[in-house]
Amino acid sequence: MIGAIAAWFMSAGLPQRRARQLAVGLLIIAAILLLWLGKALYDRAVIRRHETGQAAATAQADRAADAKAATQRRADDARLEAEADALERITDNEVDATVDPLAARRAYYSCVRLQQQARARGDVTPACR
Repeated sequence: MIGAIAAWFMSAGLPQRRARQLAVGLLIIAAILLLWLGKALYDRAVIRRHETGQAAATAQADRAADAKAATQRRADDARLEAEADALERITDNEVDATVDPLAARRAYYSCVRLQQQARARGDVTPACR
């Protein structure tokens, strides 16, 4: 290989010694370029493999987060429904003429306070009477 390249350089008019040096240098540069290309292709394959694994892990984490969000939504819906029922009951009491309006208001605020405390603890809010 070196001889063929050196012969080509000598046919261009270079001395034999200079042609051989150029042939060796050209082969060294070609080897370096091939090694660099191989390394770049290997790096690209490693990155692709890593990104595929990350995408799978992210998708699994997303599904878990969706399930957690759905559970939280169900808990929130139950809490809101209990609060709405309690508020409706208290409002009905407040309209009742036999019930003292101040007592109904105190009961409402007491109920709201209990619900806020339950919500802060993460419990389902109690239904008030």
